[in-house]
Amino acid sequence: MSVLQYMRPSTELVLERVFERFRYSPRRARRSPIETRTVLSVASFLLKNETRLSNPEIAKAISCTEDVVPTLLAHGARIIGTASEVQDLVIRIKTEIEAHQNTIAVELFLDGSIERPPTIPLTESSDCKAIISAVGTVLSAAPAQITGLSREMRYTDPRYIAMAIAKSLRPSRSVREIGRHFSGRDSHTVLRALQRVSDAVLKSSH
Repeated sequence: MSVLQYMRPSTELVLERVFERFRYSPRRARRSPIETRTVLSVASFLLKNETRLSNPEIAKAISCTEDVVPTLLAHGARIIGTASEVQDLVIRIKTEIEAHQNTIAVELFLDGSIERPPTIPLTESSDCKAIISAVGTVLSAAPAQITGLSREMRYTDPRYIAMAIAKSLRPSRSVREIGRHFSGRDSHTVLRALQRVSDAVLKSSH
């Protein structure tokens, strides 16, 4: 066995990692066909690329027929590729948020709105304003478009990402609080945003 082969994760380890990430159990009585396809697609992709299994070996590992493996591999590549783009985007946005937070804090300090130095954490409202501005800068969308009522994808995607980041940077922030900063959207809309973005990032963790 070569050093590279020795360093490769085992089939069992890859499957365990994927199932744990998705909180998925192959033995669960009720499970969504879409969820199953997503999990098996990601598992197939990782088995192919990390353990170098052949298609017949992948089929055996995930208990499916060999003819569906190419489809699962293609779907897995799309999931992981898209999610990786989201992760890169989030990193860029978080960097941009720091700049916007500093700018907003200085403005508030100079006009007398706050008496504390700009290094003190911002208020809930200013914090969300910085996040929305940062997302807009990175994704070329005006803050008013992100918080507005349009359902066009070019605005809903930045809106969902901004909501998810607002929650991730301050976990104690309630979905109702987040919704208030986006034209008073209800909790269900914010939860849907959190689910969509977290799923994308989660599916790329491998």
